[in-house]
Amino acid sequence: GKKGGFDCILPDRDQVGYDAAKYLFDLGHKKIAYVGARGYWQRFNGYKKAIEELGLVYDENIVENKFEEKNGNEDGYNHMKKILEKATPTAVFSSNDLATAGVMMAISQRGLKIPQDISVLGCGDDFDTLAYMNPPLTTFAMKKGSVGEFAVKRLLDRIKNPDASPVKILVPFQLIERESCSKI
Repeated sequence: GKKGGFDCILPDRDQVGYDAAKYLFDLGHKKIAYVGARGYWQRFNGYKKAIEELGLVYDENIVENKFEEKNGNEDGYNHMKKILEKATPTAVFSSNDLATAGVMMAISQRGLKIPQDISVLGCGDDFDTLAYMNPPLTTFAMKKGSVGEFAVKRLLDRIKNPDASPVKILVPFQLIERESCSKI
C-alpha cells in the first residue's frame, strides 16, 4: 500500500453531543444543561455547537465541565447539584453514563421528577443496567462491537484494494429511547 497513514475507526464523539442537544431541542427544551465527564470534551464541543446553531442561549450556569472527583458517579452528582443551586433547566445531557446515575440522584434529592420536571439524556456504552434505572434511561449508545464491525469491514476492503488511501471512519452513536426524556 501507500507509505504512511493508517485506516482509523473511531466513535463519533463530536456528533453525539450535537445530536443529544438537538434531540432535546426537538422535544421542545430550550434550557438544556450539560454535565461533563473527564475526557469527553468532544461531546461538549458538539453540545455547544448545537446550542449556538439552534439559536439557544449558551448559559454557563447550566454547564458543569470541571472535574474534582475520582469517579463518574460523584462528578455527575456534584455537577448536577451545582447546576440546580443556580438554575432549573428542563433537560440535561449527561456526557457519560456513569455520571448519569449521579445526575439522577441529585435531581431526585431536590424533589424533582424525571422526566416530568427534568428530562435526562445519557451517553455511553448502553450498559444493560440503564434499562433498570428509575426511570429507564434514554441514551445515545455506542453499540457493543460496532467499532469492531466497522474495522473488520474496512480490513476486508483493504485486502481487496491495498493501494487505497487511508480513511477515517466515524462510527455513529445510536439513540435508545426509554423513559427519561419527555416533551416539554
